[in-house]
Amino acid sequence: MRAVDRPVDASQSAIAVRKGNGGLLDDINHGLAEIRRDGTYDRIVRSWTPQEVVYLTREHRRRVEAQKESLVQQLQVSLKEIKTLRGIVPICARCEKIRDDHGFWTQVEAYISERTDAELSHGLCPECTRALYPDFADRPNEG
Repeated sequence: MRAVDRPVDASQSAIAVRKGNGGLLDDINHGLAEIRRDGTYDRIVRSWTPQEVVYLTREHRRRVEAQKESLVQQLQVSLKEIKTLRGIVPICARCEKIRDDHGFWTQVEAYISERTDAELSHGLCPECTRALYPDFADRPNEG
């Protein structure tokens, strides 16, 4: 909602000085230059410029506050569920154990389980299934 829309017309104001009164005109121009230089002129113009005013009912404000509180609670729950590993994690190229901060080598599963809320389960990828269980890998899927 806008309190004031665009003006229909705008005009500049002026100060009239009697012809021949150059001293007064110089004083006025000097005064205007001073208040422009120190910012007074801009403060006066801003104080008289129409501003947008928005009124909210108490009920609307309560609804907005309730929505905000709900979003804050959802974000707090989400933050509790998020844990991340950061930085460089040294991993063995052969056995894939991970070196921890104390220099000990542990299985990937243990390392991840200790530092996150992730639950890991084991399985075999198709390549490893063929390598370890070639007879089983070649069977067609049953049922």
